Amino acid sequence: MNAWQQAYGLEAPPRAGEIDNLLHQARVAQDKRQIRIHSGLGDLPDGAIVSFPEEPGAAWLIWQGNLHRWSHEGYHDRRSIIADEEVIVLTPEPTLRVLSAGYKPVVHSSV
Repeated sequence: MNAWQQAYGLEAPPRAGEIDNLLHQARVAQDKRQIRIHSGLGDLPDGAIVSFPEEPGAAWLIWQGNLHRWSHEGYHDRRSIIADEEVIVLTPEPTLRVLSAGYKPVVHSSV
């Protein structure tokens, strides 16, 4: 938790409920619609999860220059990143900020 806290720039350790509220507010608009950020792949840090407009049901992890398709069994279907390819960002903005600040998540061994 301390690494997340430092990467986010918080002085006091947040409680789990505070982080949940922060992430929920970043994911859901006041009218209850899910907030989606559109971005180019080259603008996103390792650890972010994205989908493609033409394939909205699939989630892809950005990791070390590649995309890894998520499934319940692990990650598969690796493909290279095209920096200017437009994606829908599924990762909430506070987590993107933490990842961009250098926080390194633990990823599944299938990556």
